[in-house]
Amino acid sequence: MGASKKGKSLITNPQFGYTPENLKRLRQKYNITQQRMAELLDTNISTARRWETSINRASHATMPYVKWVEFISILQNQN
Repeated sequence: MGASKKGKSLITNPQFGYTPENLKRLRQKYNITQQRMAELLDTNISTARRWETSINRASHATMPYVKWVEFISILQNQN
């Protein structure tokens, strides 16, 4: 999922993939609410919020890789 030299990169540092901060930045860049992201990924708002919570917090949940890839695909299809 490297950045294309011709196209726009979704993430400033794509080699880092999913992090709570990357997820939040992407969601905000595309003006998607946490609620809408939860709907797009067939999950609930609580889970979506936990994916964006700092890994240092007890309430953090790691976003499954398949959901990360699905979200990136959804964003790419919006362009």
